[in-house]
Amino acid sequence: MDELKAKAREMYVTEGASIDSISKVLTGVSRRTLFDWKAKERWDSQRAAWLNRGRSMEDKLWDLAYSFADSALAEPDPQMAYALGSIITGIANIKKINKTEDEELAGNAGAEAKKGISPENLKQILQLLGINS
Repeated sequence: MDELKAKAREMYVTEGASIDSISKVLTGVSRRTLFDWKAKERWDSQRAAWLNRGRSMEDKLWDLAYSFADSALAEPDPQMAYALGSIITGIANIKKINKTEDEELAGNAGAEAKKGISPENLKQILQLLGINS
């Protein structure tokens, strides 16, 4: 039963499956049992944390980028500039992942993505690099 519970939790928390769909896939586990597990183990809060994991990482990367930018302005260093570029690339990748997840949750997985850097993001990048536009 522990294996079924772990699988049900994974399906609900990380895959976004509903209790009804889980009960259809995992035969031998009643809807009532699934709802009990969901309530006792707080699967809803776990799902929310799972969905927001990229956003908190993005916040951490922005903090790190600002710190690196300050250091690079105080003492210019090619390694610091490279690291800052890597952090900004990481932030952009997280934004893409979050956007894709949001589109999938909204049922718009086929929506066409815009290409390029938005004017707001470009402005932030230039500010991080200390370049006045």
